[in-house]
Amino acid sequence: MNKLRSQNMGSRLLTFFFIFCINLTNAQNKSNCLSKINLLKMQSSSLGEIRNFLNGEGWTLENVKSDQAFQYFDVTLNYNIISWQKSAYPGNEHLILYNNPEKPNIIIYQANSTCFNELLNQFPPKQGKTTVESNKLLTVYKENAITIEFREYNNDNSDHHYSVLIFKTSDLFRELQTLKANEEKIIKDEQEKKENIKKEEIEKEEIENEKKSKYNNNISDGNKLFELGQFEEAKFKYLAAKEIKFNENITAKISLCDNAICDKIIAKGDSVYSKSEFESALKIYNQAKSFNSTSYVLQEKISSTKARILEKKVEVIKKTAINYFNNKKFEKAIDSYNSILQLDNANVYATQKIKEIHEIKNILTKRKTNIFSYKETNSFDFSLFKTDLLYDINSKINNSSNGYIDLNYKISFDTLGQNHSSIIKINSSINNYDAFLTSISKKTLKPSIEGGYFLATNENIKFDLKWESKKTTFKYSSKKGIFQSHNNINLNVGNIENYINAQNFNYGKYIFEIKNKVSNGNSFDDIKLIKYKMAGPGSALYSILMPGMGTLKVTYGTKGWGRFTFFLLTSCLAITSKLYSDEQYINHKKAAPGTEKEKYYENYTLGYNSALISGSIAATFYLYDILWVFSKGIKNLKESKSLRQQLQKGPIKIENQSITIQ
Repeated sequence: MNKLRSQNMGSRLLTFFFIFCINLTNAQNKSNCLSKINLLKMQSSSLGEIRNFLNGEGWTLENVKSDQAFQYFDVTLNYNIISWQKSAYPGNEHLILYNNPEKPNIIIYQANSTCFNELLNQFPPKQGKTTVESNKLLTVYKENAITIEFREYNNDNSDHHYSVLIFKTSDLFRELQTLKANEEKIIKDEQEKKENIKKEEIEKEEIENEKKSKYNNNISDGNKLFELGQFEEAKFKYLAAKEIKFNENITAKISLCDNAICDKIIAKGDSVYSKSEFESALKIYNQAKSFNSTSYVLQEKISSTKARILEKKVEVIKKTAINYFNNKKFEKAIDSYNSILQLDNANVYATQKIKEIHEIKNILTKRKTNIFSYKETNSFDFSLFKTDLLYDINSKINNSSNGYIDLNYKISFDTLGQNHSSIIKINSSINNYDAFLTSISKKTLKPSIEGGYFLATNENIKFDLKWESKKTTFKYSSKKGIFQSHNNINLNVGNIENYINAQNFNYGKYIFEIKNKVSNGNSFDDIKLIKYKMAGPGSALYSILMPGMGTLKVTYGTKGWGRFTFFLLTSCLAITSKLYSDEQYINHKKAAPGTEKEKYYENYTLGYNSALISGSIAATFYLYDILWVFSKGIKNLKESKSLRQQLQKGPIKIENQSITIQ
């Protein structure tokens, strides 16, 4: 029990001392590397103490790795192997602990070059022993019973390039000797067994080595030749290596050679192609197909070259066909175009030209006996001629109130393209209209041409046109609305009504000129507003003659009758009262003095006052009506100002229906 307590106490003291030394070391040396003292203490510390220390220094437990003893001791050691890494540091340092409760620790510190050299400088240089081995530089220090080995491996970029080993010398060497002796015995026994097998395998190995040597030599030679651009020779070497040993890498190299050879041949073909030697270029491109038949670029070049060869052949035949066509040798031209279709059955130009020649031949046959429609064979000039004709006719209609034209005009051209157009019939109110027709015929009409040949054409233009102008009057009032005061023209009044309704002030009298045009039985109308009248201030004269009449005039029947009635009543009352008053006054004078005489006088006074009042009212109303009508008339002038100003500039077009020619 006391012994166990002593061991625990010793362990605690050792831990305390270990931590104290580490803290002291950290305080003295602020380097991120593990120090000499750290490593020596870990060699004699427990796993828990080492783990606590490393956790406090930012080291991370990596894992329990497979046995790595062969990297450092050439034998398998019976230890548990725990590793930590400090990934935050450059070089990704590792610490490997070989731990066995019954054996001293082995510490392996895989450092970066900085930490490795820093740790090496903590040992006196003269005490170390340095040796150079085949794969590493080894420097060994001994302190008491502990060995510190600094190993720097040549051409090794792995984590153990810079390794520091700390172990107890005597115990490890003793174990290594035992393990090596056992392994040597095992190796010796196994070697005796293998010697017999090796004897049998030597011959096979020599054969394989010879093949391998030939294989490697072929690959090496092939690589060199490929780099020199000698792709055919390189391919031969790779094929020889493939016969010895199949390998996907060799297949890939052979494919690279084929691609390079193909590109080289394509470049040669491109050079020939640029000189327009397309036949030779196609042969070269076809040679390249044997090396890379799937190349999209090569396929496009072959297609393009074939197209150029075909185009060149077609162009030669095309020139011959055009020469035949121009010389009217249509059968030979067709044969030439058919030759083009034999080479290129999708040639649109040849197909169209054959169709055109057949149409020309058909036309040539027809033109010997047929006369074609000018309107169908030369619609443009025919339309232009009609436009000029209509323009002149409409101009004549606009400039005259009445007139007529009865025309039959024949457009005629012969197969020589000569114009034989003439007037078959003309009856017109327009002077010299035949001269006008002859003029525009020469100016506008051109012969019809098909396939370069003039066609014999005819076309008749017939129209029978009459026009006459009449005037009609429309009024707008409050009671009747819009109505035609003189219904002497039969026409559709819809446009006129719409126009009147659209005015801001639509009361009044509208005088329209209607020009009716009848062309080939079809009727057309031109409607113009030529005059407009409305009730203005002058309507006050009607009120002077009779109050209310002027009001009826300026309001177009909306007001007036009430005023007229009121004036008549007040005037009649005034006259009647005056007559009654005069009669009572005469009776008053004739009567004897007394009650009856006074009664006559009272009746006289009552009649006189009644006549005076009613007469005053009638007179006042008379003057008011005259002034009101004058004011309303001025207002009517203002509201109709826009329409009247338009008429001052000339007639206003309401509808204009142009005639047509079939």
